[in-house]
Amino acid sequence: VSDAGMMMLGEMGPGPGPDHTEEPFAVAGPDFIAIVGAEVSLDGSSSQAAMTYSWTAVEGPTAILGGADAPRASFTPDTAGDYTFELVVNNGTEDSPADSVTVTAVAADSEDAAVLGLFADLNEAINAYIADQTSANMDVIMALFSDGYLDFGETKDELRAMLEGPDEGLANMHSFNIL
Repeated sequence: VSDAGMMMLGEMGPGPGPDHTEEPFAVAGPDFIAIVGAEVSLDGSSSQAAMTYSWTAVEGPTAILGGADAPRASFTPDTAGDYTFELVVNNGTEDSPADSVTVTAVAADSEDAAVLGLFADLNEAINAYIADQTSANMDVIMALFSDGYLDFGETKDELRAMLEGPDEGLANMHSFNIL
């Protein structure tokens, strides 16, 4: 090996090793809607190069955070409004820039809360069907649609055929989440 070849290797910069640390990157998750009085989970587990976590309430009504030093923190909104939280992660040597998530809390008796409940029920029913493709599980899904809550203009038979279809039906999914 010539000296020139060794020189080039030395000029490539630090590689993965004890002297190289990946830059931390906080991911607080997407903004979402929650119901007043129901526990809310904040999920920063998609953050990168995170050895420590620090969640902070930065805007909105007062919120008491549980697990503020963990990937997943939680709180229970006690009033309607927008709650904004920031997440900073540290890789052992440096902090990431802060990332924020806003949780909009709505009253339990509001129309928004009713829609959230319906979508939660639909998510549960669809995931049950994906795990166990029985007609009983499909009937639960169909009941949610036929109750008039969800109407895409199809007849019940057309909708069932679409959901059970061999190409794009639920049978080919691994999981489902509307929210």
